[in-house]
Amino acid sequence: MTKTNLTSVDVDTLYLGGVAVTATAAELNKSFDYEYELLATTPVAPSIKNGVIRIAKTSAGVVTATLAPPVAGTDDFKRLNIINFQTQTNLLIVTEGFGGAGSGEDTCTFTNVLGSSIELMAYNGHWYITGQNNVGVA
Repeated sequence: MTKTNLTSVDVDTLYLGGVAVTATAAELNKSFDYEYELLATTPVAPSIKNGVIRIAKTSAGVVTATLAPPVAGTDDFKRLNIINFQTQTNLLIVTEGFGGAGSGEDTCTFTNVLGSSIELMAYNGHWYITGQNNVGVA
């Protein structure tokens, strides 16, 4: 492969894999860097499929949240990092189970340690666990 140094005046259109990139810089940044704060027991907004979810309830009590399944093809390889910012146990439920495993693998329990976390990747309509810290799955 030959490397060529280009300046901004050399290129009118950016191509990745032969396809022109038409998104603005702001759109690209948003798609990779979304942050959502979970403040109460609630379903996580269905559109949240990429970025960071912070569990940061402002009042006492456990957060029990349900994560919508990703859309096969559309959401493939998107990643979510979910981090507990509380010193209490919180729950995250994935209705179809992690990796599509069903009811035996559908609940993620965050310990009461600040920073307990789970990293998920979407593929073919399911969430797959790619990393976890102080989190149990059952």
